[in-house]
Amino acid sequence: MHRTMKVFVLLLSTIVATASSGAIIGGWGDYTFEYIPNKLHIPSPANVDNIHGIAVDVDDNIIVTFQDKNASDLCMVRFTADDDYAEGKLFGPGASLCAGVPHGLRLIDEEGEPFLYHANNAQKLRKTTLDGEIIWAIDEIPDENMNASTYSPTWFAAQDGSNFVYMTDGYGSSKIYVYTKDGKYTGFSFGGIGSDHGQFMTSHSITYDWRVDMMVVSDRENHRLEYFSIDPEDPSIFEYEKTVEVEGLQRPCNIRFDENGVGIIPDLQGPVIIVDENNTLLSVVNVTEMLGVEGFLHPHDAHWLPNGDFVVVTWAPGEIGYFKKQ
Repeated sequence: MHRTMKVFVLLLSTIVATASSGAIIGGWGDYTFEYIPNKLHIPSPANVDNIHGIAVDVDDNIIVTFQDKNASDLCMVRFTADDDYAEGKLFGPGASLCAGVPHGLRLIDEEGEPFLYHANNAQKLRKTTLDGEIIWAIDEIPDENMNASTYSPTWFAAQDGSNFVYMTDGYGSSKIYVYTKDGKYTGFSFGGIGSDHGQFMTSHSITYDWRVDMMVVSDRENHRLEYFSIDPEDPSIFEYEKTVEVEGLQRPCNIRFDENGVGIIPDLQGPVIIVDENNTLLSVVNVTEMLGVEGFLHPHDAHWLPNGDFVVVTWAPGEIGYFKKQ
């Protein structure tokens, strides 16, 4: 069977509709999920355009970053576990964080204290507290020799116990830039545009994969995950190790892991793909096939919750969906 047709059949086969109850269910086996529509409401005055990133804190609260259609001072919303994730609360410092295109969001624990790292497509990098208080702000290009007109940051990641954070210029140079956690550029960058290993066609996101002690880049338009070894004490080390291509994976945006090492990958083409600790396919929840009529068209980030459920956000139009494990 032709690869494109095989992928199409695979994704369609993930949909299960239970007509008697009206439930919308997707996936298979131990990773079957029901869409729960009465959660994750973003309150006014927000008027959401795009939604890009998710973080979950130690109290299981969900933090989401979005782009507003009308205001440059709205971009953060928190849904609390105590409220059963029903109505969100807008927060943040306003335009100093939100102006531009807020994109990737990563919660990084630093010696027991959590911080949020924000990558903004409009050449802005921010580190904040969980309440949005800005710790540092960077509004200049990391390297004076780069093409500033094509610089467009997309995501951050860090290894536990390291002083370095890795930033993807996914919509620009497709390079990885290494900073310190206090916001200083180390002078080291890796990658660039291409299809060879160690190069990327949209280095959309980077994630620390604690399962193998490596960084993994969601190389979106090369349809793959690229793994690299790093040294937590030496920012010059970023060495290609392996490539992972998951069955059905087309345009991976990010990968995250639950406590057991099960990965979840939002794919811009429409599905959310679930893999085991070896990155072997476990299930596919085809969000767009299930909920496209409600605007869930382009999954951009997904995050596990400790109870086994997951939340997904979609880009253009921006939607948030809660999926309960069956």
